[in-house]
Amino acid sequence: LRLLMPVTATAYALHFVGEEMNRVYGMLEGMLRRDPKALTSKDGLEFLAEVHAATAGLKAVVAAASANGIETCRKLCGGHGYSALSGLPTMAVDYLSAVTLEGTEQVLSLQTARRLLKVLSRASKSG
Repeated sequence: LRLLMPVTATAYALHFVGEEMNRVYGMLEGMLRRDPKALTSKDGLEFLAEVHAATAGLKAVVAAASANGIETCRKLCGGHGYSALSGLPTMAVDYLSAVTLEGTEQVLSLQTARRLLKVLSRASKSG
């Protein structure tokens, strides 16, 4: 139980982060429906850069957390974790490749870090 609770808590946290990202995506869609050129303004481009940085970082975190969570659950199940009846082998095939397919964690994290450094630099210049 001590090892399973962090995995469960992470799953819930990522679920709610996903809901928030769906809300933000809906905002982007709404902006584009109202005005197809809305994202070409300075504010629109800034918002798009924020969304890109957030989604790149989240992809890295979610892919790694999913892979680690599945592996933790498999280990906690012992030999049953390899059984098709547990569902873990199928999840492992589906999600473990996401760490590579979504871009490596380092590449996605660097995209987010680059954005954060840009914002930090701008903030320090403005006082």
